[in-house]
Amino acid sequence: MKNKYYKPIVILLFVILCAVMFVAVRYVNVTASTFKFSNFDKKAELTMKLESSYGELKATLKQKYAKLLANSIEETRLEFDNSLKEILGEEYLIKRKELSQLETQIKKERNEFLKSDEYLNGKQKLKDLKQKIDETSNENEKEELQSEFNVTLNELSTLNVKFNNVLKSKREEIDSLKSELKQLFSNKKDEISAVKDRLEQKTKKNIGEIISQFNFELKELNEAFAVSLDKREMPYDDEFLGDISVVSKFENDCINENTVQDASVKLELISVDGVDDVVVLENTSKLKS
Repeated sequence: MKNKYYKPIVILLFVILCAVMFVAVRYVNVTASTFKFSNFDKKAELTMKLESSYGELKATLKQKYAKLLANSIEETRLEFDNSLKEILGEEYLIKRKELSQLETQIKKERNEFLKSDEYLNGKQKLKDLKQKIDETSNENEKEELQSEFNVTLNELSTLNVKFNNVLKSKREEIDSLKSELKQLFSNKKDEISAVKDRLEQKTKKNIGEIISQFNFELKELNEAFAVSLDKREMPYDDEFLGDISVVSKFENDCINENTVQDASVKLELISVDGVDDVVVLENTSKLKS
């Protein structure tokens, strides 16, 4: 009797044992797989956070030192301006103020003209005609449209000429003031050049110190985040460089002994393919050597 049931019992126990082992192995595999992917996700998340933190800290550092550079240049600008006032006297202050006011007035009137309905409608008409010319394949129609385009272009050119005539007296006054100011600079050339050279050297030294300090802090930041620093960096971009100016172009030209050209005007018309580039009549008076 015992032998009769012994064999089935052994087989049943073996089956149960296999089932338990299968479940255990499956559990271990799933657990191990889950653990591995979990660690991977956490590592990726940590890496992303570190990169984001590094980028934010570096950007903040650059902003800090770009501001220090801008402040240094602004201090130089103010110091040079005060020196000019002392050297050139009250006459310089009066004429420079008049020049600034006239330039502001012309800029304002020019912007108003560019935004006027008459000017904008003329530009839009040119754009519409240009589009129709490009779209039509009928030569007769194209010829008519081209003729209308030319008429509209001439009308816009005439509008520019009228606007320029309105500003003509102001532009002539500006040229006269620039000639008088240049003479003031010429009379005090040596004193102004000495101040300019001194401030240039002072500013170069300040900028060098600021850039060195920036790279020192950047080196520490890179070491903290295990980032390799291959070369010396600058705390500014090209746009910042474009804004750097201690003296105005006019003052710089005066210091460099340039002469003021007689007042003249130039009309720049658009090309057939550049309707958006209609340019108002500009005064081409420039300080040339």
